[in-house]
Amino acid sequence: MERKKPEILAPVGHYEGLSSVIKAGADAIYMGVGKINQRALKSHFTIEDVKEIRKITQDAGVRQYIVLNSIVFEEDLPYINETLDQLKEIGVDAVIGWDMAVISASIEKGIETHLSTMASVSNSQAAKFYEKMGIKRIVPAREVKLEGLLDIKKKTNLEVEIFIHGAMCMAVSGRCFLSHDVFEKSGNRGECYQVCRHEYDVKIVSKNTGTEFYLGADYVLSARDLVTINFVDRLMWADSWKDRGEETRMQIMHIW
Repeated sequence: MERKKPEILAPVGHYEGLSSVIKAGADAIYMGVGKINQRALKSHFTIEDVKEIRKITQDAGVRQYIVLNSIVFEEDLPYINETLDQLKEIGVDAVIGWDMAVISASIEKGIETHLSTMASVSNSQAAKFYEKMGIKRIVPAREVKLEGLLDIKKKTNLEVEIFIHGAMCMAVSGRCFLSHDVFEKSGNRGECYQVCRHEYDVKIVSKNTGTEFYLGADYVLSARDLVTINFVDRLMWADSWKDRGEETRMQIMHIW
């Protein structure tokens, strides 16, 4: 029996990117629409774009997932409901969310629903809770080690999607207020300015004397990007490989 290959899932923020990932051989794409998604700064797609891209992906045999995975406030609820109704009518393959308002409504409307890494699921017990709700696929917390990911896969009937390339947030599953503090742009609403990835001068200042000791310049906050190209053979069990960066996906796709 031929072993099933993991789905190659790539982000799309514009039509040019859509064309490139389809040509490169992606099995599925994920994209934001409107305001409630973690790709709000990188994507300005409208519902009409989703509808048009649905036709393109269907013709290409590529699955289309829509992310609605940023923090949801009370005033967002009507927008969420309306958007989910539109997505159901369009017939997208799945919605990716984590707020209960999104995932419960998506499941109730009969849309295939995937749980975002923003939910910070780090163990099989938590995964089973969402499985009972009707979640089909889970993206575990990015902090989970390989052994923990395998446990979630073995102890549930969920599909497991894992990150294989791209920027790693310095905060726990993306929960960070640094961008909001500096620019009043919340990373939890998909508007992160990635302040952590700036280069900083590091110094120590004595509160007693005011003496300053300069320690040098470095990228002291942001973690190194995730790169799994050298051990992808250990990730073949996953149902989906998720790429976060649009500039390096060719390297992963071409291993087939």
